[in-house]
Amino acid sequence: MSKLAGKRIRYRCSSSTLAGKKGRCRCSSSTLAGKQGRCQCLSSTLAGKRIRYRCSSSTLAGKKGRCRCSSSTLAGKQGRCQCLSSTLAGKRIH
Repeated sequence: MSKLAGKRIRYRCSSSTLAGKKGRCRCSSSTLAGKQGRCQCLSSTLAGKRIRYRCSSSTLAGKKGRCRCSSSTLAGKQGRCQCLSSTLAGKRIH
C-alpha cells in the first residue's frame, strides 16, 4: 500500500454537482487507487468556480482542499471523490 499521509492526490468527483471534474485533496492515511471518499462544499459558488470541500471518508478524514463544480451549488452539498491511481509517498498522481 502506498502511504499518502499528508500528501496531495488528484481525484475525480462523481456526484451530480461535481461530475467529472478534477481537483486535489489531501490524504490522512495510506490508500490505493479507486478508493472513494466524500467531499462537502463549504461555501456557495457559481458554475465553474473553485470551492472548498472537506473530505469525510476514513481515508481523507477531515482534510481540506478544493474542487471545481460543474454547476451552481450551495454550502453543505456533498459529492464523492475518487483516487485515480496509486502513488508513492510524496508523489502526485492524476
